[in-house]
Amino acid sequence: MEEEIMRALNDVVSRRKVRYNGASYLCFTPFILRVGNLGARIQTLNLGSYNYLGFAQFKGTCADQVEATIRPYGVSAGGARADIGGLDLHIEVEQLVAGFVRKEASIALEERLREAISQGQPATTTDPGSSGGYRPWRKILVVVDLKGTFCNLPDITALKRGYTFHLEVDILMGNLTKSFGAIGGYIAADGETVRKLRAVNAGVLYSEAIAPALLAQISASFRILTGELLPGQKEERLQRLAFNSRYLRLGLKRLGLIVYGNDDSPVIPLILYNPGKMPAFSQMMLARGISVVVVPFPAVPLELCRVRFCVSAAHNLEDLNRVLAACDEIGDILRLKFSSGVGGGLRSITKPLSDGNPVPPRWKLDDVVRCGAQDVQQPLY
Repeated sequence: MEEEIMRALNDVVSRRKVRYNGASYLCFTPFILRVGNLGARIQTLNLGSYNYLGFAQFKGTCADQVEATIRPYGVSAGGARADIGGLDLHIEVEQLVAGFVRKEASIALEERLREAISQGQPATTTDPGSSGGYRPWRKILVVVDLKGTFCNLPDITALKRGYTFHLEVDILMGNLTKSFGAIGGYIAADGETVRKLRAVNAGVLYSEAIAPALLAQISASFRILTGELLPGQKEERLQRLAFNSRYLRLGLKRLGLIVYGNDDSPVIPLILYNPGKMPAFSQMMLARGISVVVVPFPAVPLELCRVRFCVSAAHNLEDLNRVLAACDEIGDILRLKFSSGVGGGLRSITKPLSDGNPVPPRWKLDDVVRCGAQDVQQPLY
């Protein structure tokens, strides 16, 4: 496991870089460069980045906008928003976000929410009963952690009625890293709420503001999604992402592998169960030129260790078939095919043996590839 962690760190250091005015910028594409055992660099298919809509690319409209912004603004905001770090680009991005989610106002922030939610409010030395620099929240916040699934709002509403907690749908929070290839997140709400956040939020008062290049990336991504830039690309990217997500998930199911989550989710957890199989799976995929992320305990329960595939609109059918072929082979070697394949839609053609027992309806790889593109257009179960 130590080797896996070190390789992940080396991967970031060794990513393809673009140099501009003496500074280096990491590039996230469907393919990345990784460092091999003897220092040799190999190009691998990237299944580990949250580049859902394919905006995190080193060339194209977003990259051009970033380069054009660095020239007049430089590479840093130079301080906190409440100090000297506030730029017209921040205002522009916040207006774009508010318009996109149909709220009166929004605020773009560095992401500090996870720590605050899990640990509590930052405490001062005068807080009675504080421990470890945090104090408990006075109000309870219900947090839904989604791992390849969608939020089940009806069930959460039922919990609200049973436990009498507040359910706010007028305040929206979102991420600006995964689909937009940038950093940070946003909170969108009515104008009064956002003005309050600007006045008291620690990220606004003390953290360095989001850099100009990242603001340009966010702005260009939103403008593509609204149709202001490259009309028609929004629909194309969303359709590619939906197809890729369903195609890979369906193929893995049909091969007999167990995957969690919703059919349309671009995050596809493949359950390995045995923690010892995580480094083996990662190394075998790397040997086949594919980079993946394994998720161990305590991020997930010990018995549900997994590999997490992150599908992107930048992937093509050839990429996905390559992943399926590798998983088919490795699944046999590591004995990962615990499913009958019924989840892949073969209920209707199971046939009994002479002793009356049904044949496990797993698919062969060739059949998965041959039928997958057509079958993902149908309702899945």
